[in-house]
Amino acid sequence: MGRGKATLQIILNRKDRVEMEPIEEMIAFMAEHRNRMNVSEHRIKDLEEQNKQILAITVSVEKLAKSMEAMVTEQKTQGVRLQKLENEPAEKWNSARKTFFTAVTSAAGTAIAGIIIWLFVYAAQNM
Repeated sequence: MGRGKATLQIILNRKDRVEMEPIEEMIAFMAEHRNRMNVSEHRIKDLEEQNKQILAITVSVEKLAKSMEAMVTEQKTQGVRLQKLENEPAEKWNSARKTFFTAVTSAAGTAIAGIIIWLFVYAAQNM
């Protein structure tokens, strides 16, 4: 028997007949081995398909994460703009109040100054 080569020994029994059981066992073993190979090939194909699907999902999740990041950035920018828009009416109201207060104060001051001047002029004429 050579090393590394598969050999089949045919054993003769006492009646000079070839025993077939070892050959049948070898055929059965080879058939089982072939079945296992087929099953393994199918499993490998299934795993390759699953791997492709996982890769596709990974790429989709990465795109989704980038999109979400952009949305968060845009949302922050919109929040700042919204805050400015919300503050604008209050600023205008405060400005209007200041203007009104300044006008009323100026009018009152002018009226008081006018009265004081009139009193001085009146007092100066009647003396």
